[in-house]
Amino acid sequence: MIIRQRKRISYVFDLAVLTVIGSFQGVNEQGFRKLHKKYRLKLFKTNTSFVGRTMKTKFKYMMLLNVIFFFIIAGAEEKQNIDQATLRKALKKIREYCTRLKNGAYHFVCIEEISEKIDYSQDIPRDIHDQYVISKNKYLYDYQLIKKDGLTKESRILLEANGIKRNEKDAQLETKVFRHKNVLMNTVDLFHGFGEDFNDFRIIKEETFNGDNAIVIKAVPKDSYSRMLPAGLQPSYLCGKIWVKKNDFSILRIEWNPKVIKDFINIEKLAEKYGAEPRLTIISEYKYEKNGIKFPSRFFVEEAYIDRNGKVFIRSETDIIYKDYKFFIVETEVKY
Repeated sequence: MIIRQRKRISYVFDLAVLTVIGSFQGVNEQGFRKLHKKYRLKLFKTNTSFVGRTMKTKFKYMMLLNVIFFFIIAGAEEKQNIDQATLRKALKKIREYCTRLKNGAYHFVCIEEISEKIDYSQDIPRDIHDQYVISKNKYLYDYQLIKKDGLTKESRILLEANGIKRNEKDAQLETKVFRHKNVLMNTVDLFHGFGEDFNDFRIIKEETFNGDNAIVIKAVPKDSYSRMLPAGLQPSYLCGKIWVKKNDFSILRIEWNPKVIKDFINIEKLAEKYGAEPRLTIISEYKYEKNGIKFPSRFFVEEAYIDRNGKVFIRSETDIIYKDYKFFIVETEVKY
């Protein structure tokens, strides 16, 4: 019984292969005879469920599988058309959201909590004591953003550095590896200007993120534009994967393509020194909502390197948490 079932499975598989060949070549019964003679599939000569059947019967089997094959392809094409319609609607709504974000006026303050960890073990002699190999820093800022009439100004008061009270006004970021700016407005560049013109967008999945139903869209550089760039040169605009809230198309999360960041060439040089491949993870998350606009809740960067044996070395992590928002102005309007 088991042997017979296996032979039937083999029969279906082999006949499916012949069906695909026949489908692409558009064969009729006579053409099928030629294919049968040409390929002489082992099944047709050995399988007990098929041996002795006439060529006409074999052709009927092929036509039956052809119908099945047609409906599979048609179903796939229908799904693709639905996905494209969903994508067009999503992109239209996201652009509207980004237009509101771009043209809005904002004034808010929040706490910006930064944790930074750096592993210098690959950069300094191994005989130096372990306490100098790993560096951990924590910074607490009072962060303010004012955006009005197209101008954006960020300012910070450094409240604490590694547990020591500082209270320094107009402070600069003291992080050692990566420095960020204007996390709120970065989303605009994905769907306006170069990001919109030179990226291709596609829906890759739907899932739940932080309790919200989300569409995940991937933005990749268009092949036509990438081919225009000199060898080794990366696009200068933003791209990556975007989580979009399904009911209002606000942006919840972005995983940025690391190769478009300003200092990625330095990462590649360091990777060459280590004899490894760089793996840079950059994530923005937007959880807090005011007047239909999502505000940053987290910005995370992990700098890692993978050697020839697949071993991962995490050189640095920078984790920024935004919390305790106080909003003074959040005004949005669409200007065309």
